[in-house]
Amino acid sequence: MRARLTYLYVCLTTAAAISLVAIAAVAPQQEPREWTVWGIALLLAACIASETRSVKMPGGTEVSVATIPHLVGAILLPAPLAAVVAGIGILLDGLSKRQSATKVVFNCANTAATVALAALVAQVLGVTGHGLVTSEWDGALRFFVVALIYYVVNNLVLAGVLTVSTGEHLWRTLLSNARSSAPPEVAVAIIGGLVAFMWVSHPFWLPAVAVPAIIAQATLEYVAASGLRAQQLEHQALHDLLTDLPNRGLLQRRLAQAIVDAGRENGHLALLMMDLDRFKDVNDTFGHHYGDLLLQEAGRRLTSALPDASTTIARVGGDEFAVLLPEATLEEADAMARQLLVVLGEPFALEQYDVSVGASVGIAAYPDHGADPGTLLRRADVAMYVAKRSGLGHAVYAMEQDEHSRDRLELAADLKRAIEHGELRLHYQPLVSLKTGRLEEVEALLRWQHPKRGLVPPGHFIPIAEETGMIVQIGRWVLEEACRQAVIWRERYPAERSVVMSVNISAKQVQQTALPAEVKEVLRATGMDPRLLKLEITESVAMENAEVNIATLWLLKGMGIRLAIDDFGTGYSSLGYLKRFPVETLKIDKVFVDGLGVHPEDSALIAAIIAFAHAVGLSTTAEGVEEAGQLAHLRELGADRVQGYFCSKPVPAEALDELLRTATPLLEGLDSRLKPVGQLRNDGARLPIALPPRAA
Repeated sequence: MRARLTYLYVCLTTAAAISLVAIAAVAPQQEPREWTVWGIALLLAACIASETRSVKMPGGTEVSVATIPHLVGAILLPAPLAAVVAGIGILLDGLSKRQSATKVVFNCANTAATVALAALVAQVLGVTGHGLVTSEWDGALRFFVVALIYYVVNNLVLAGVLTVSTGEHLWRTLLSNARSSAPPEVAVAIIGGLVAFMWVSHPFWLPAVAVPAIIAQATLEYVAASGLRAQQLEHQALHDLLTDLPNRGLLQRRLAQAIVDAGRENGHLALLMMDLDRFKDVNDTFGHHYGDLLLQEAGRRLTSALPDASTTIARVGGDEFAVLLPEATLEEADAMARQLLVVLGEPFALEQYDVSVGASVGIAAYPDHGADPGTLLRRADVAMYVAKRSGLGHAVYAMEQDEHSRDRLELAADLKRAIEHGELRLHYQPLVSLKTGRLEEVEALLRWQHPKRGLVPPGHFIPIAEETGMIVQIGRWVLEEACRQAVIWRERYPAERSVVMSVNISAKQVQQTALPAEVKEVLRATGMDPRLLKLEITESVAMENAEVNIATLWLLKGMGIRLAIDDFGTGYSSLGYLKRFPVETLKIDKVFVDGLGVHPEDSALIAAIIAFAHAVGLSTTAEGVEEAGQLAHLRELGADRVQGYFCSKPVPAEALDELLRTATPLLEGLDSRLKPVGQLRNDGARLPIALPPRAA
C-alpha cells in the first residue's frame, strides 16, 4: 500500500514540476536575462560538482552547496532553463550513484519544480539579472524571500515523500529537518546571492567566489561531523554498549512518557522484566567472552520476536532485560511472556558450544500495579524473582510478593553481616553403619543464629546466598570450620580417628576452576587428613556441565578426598556419565525413603539404586530415616549407612563429644536379637528406641 502511495506521490511531483516549467516558459519576462552559453555550462558543471559533495546532517537531511548554483540559475537564467540545468545536474548525479529510477525521477522533478518556482518568484519581486544590482537595500530582503521559498518548497516536498513512504508524521519530519538543516541552508543561500551579485556586477571576480563556497562546504562537513558525534555520545549514554539496546535510563524515559500517554487516554501498558536463569553458569564455566555472546544473541532474539516499533526492549543490567509494551493488557503481556520464554528457551549457539539457559519473566502493569516508572520497574523485578523461585517461568506481580521481597532483601543484607559478625554455625548429623551400628561419618550442616529472628532455617537463606553469590564465601567458611572441628575430634578422641567428615559443595563452588586449589589450601591450613574428608555434590549439580565437573572431581579425587553424589534419584543422571564420576557413595534422597512400606515402587527404586551402586563398587547412604520400619526395610535391601532423625538430629559439636568419647554405638540390636538403641538429642541425652530384628 505504501509503495503505491509513494509511486503516486512521485507522479504528482513530476506533473507539478512539468506544469511549473511550462508556466515559467510562457510567463512574460520583465527584463532580458544576462546569460551566455559559457555561463550555462559553468552553472551545469557547478551543479554536478556540488551534488557529489552533499553532507548528511544529524537529523538525516542532506545539505550541499548545490543550493548556490540553483539560486544563481533562478536569478540569472530564464525559469525553464534554470530548472533544466538544475534537473540535469541531479539526473547525472543519480545515474552515477545508480539510484533507482523512481528516486532519480523524484529528485529531478523536485529540484526542477523548486528552482522554477524560485525563478518565478525572483521575477515577480524584481531581483533577476541587473535588477539584483540596481535594487536598493530592500533587494537583499526580496532575495531572502526567494531563498526562503526555495528552502520551504524543497523541504515540504521531501517531507511529503517521507511521510507517504514511512508513515512518519509530516510536521514531525519537517521540524526535524528544520532543526538540522535550516541554519546551513540559509548560510549557503546567502552565498548563492553573493555569487549572483558578483556574476552580474563583476564577472571577472567569479573565481574568487570559490573561496566562500569551499568554506561553506567545509563548514557543513564540520557541523555534520560535530552533530554526528553529539548523536553518538547521546546514543552511547542511552544505550547498552554490548547489545546496543536501550539502557535503564532510556527505558525509564520512555516508560514515563508511555504512562503519561496511557493516563491521558485511560489506557494500559505492561512492563516485563526478565533474566537468564543460568547466565552466571555460562560466565563461570566458559568465560566472560561467551557470556557476552549469550547476551548479544538474547538481545537479537528479543528484537526479532518484538518487531513492533512502539515496543522498547532494554538491557537494564547484567543478564536482565526489560520489555515495555504500550497499550498492552495483562492478558496480552502474559501471552507475550510465554512467547519470549519459548524464544529464550531454545539453545544458544556460542561458537563451538551449544548452551541452554532459560529465563524468568516478571510482569507489572499500569495502572494495576503502579503509576510511576520506579514503582513499575521495582514490582516487575519482584515478580521476576517470584517466577525464578517458583520455577514457573513467569509471574504477575501481587501485593503479597512485595512484602516477601522486602523481607528477602533484609535477609540478604543481614546474611552479609552474619558472615562478618560470626553468626553462622555448624551442626553435625551422624551417619551410622547398618553393619556395626556405629557412627561412621558426620555431615556438617549450616545454621544461622540470627540476633533477632533466632535460628533461621537453611531453606530460607541458602537460596539467597546462591542468588547473591555469597554462597562461595560461605562454602569456604563451612569447609574450613568442618575440617578444623574434625581435626579437634581426631586429636581428642583417638578411638574415633577414622570418622569421616562430610561437607556439601554448592553448584557455584563446583563451577569454580579454583575449587581444587582452595580445598588444598584448607587442608594445609587445618591439618586435615584428605582421606577423612568427603565432599558431597547433588546429582543435578553433577550433571550440569558434566564434562567440566568430571575434570574438577578427578582433581579432588587425586588429592585423596572422598566424593559422594547427594540426593541421588531426584535428577536426570546418565549412567554413562555416572560411571565416569570418581565418587564412592550414592546418597538416596529422603523422598524415596519416606515411601518405604507405603509405596511399593519406592522400595523397588531403592533396591535398584542399591544394587546398581554395589555392582559398580559404590556404597549407599539412605537420607531422612525417621522410623524403625524404614530402617528395617533398608537393612533388608542392603543399604550401607543411614542418616536421619531416627539416629540423631543435627546437633552442635559439643553434643557429639560424649558420643565420640565413649564410642557408644548409635544403633544396637543389628543382629537377630532385639535390643534397645539410643538416639542422640540436642542436649546430648539418649532416648530408648527398639529396633526390629533383620529378617532371616
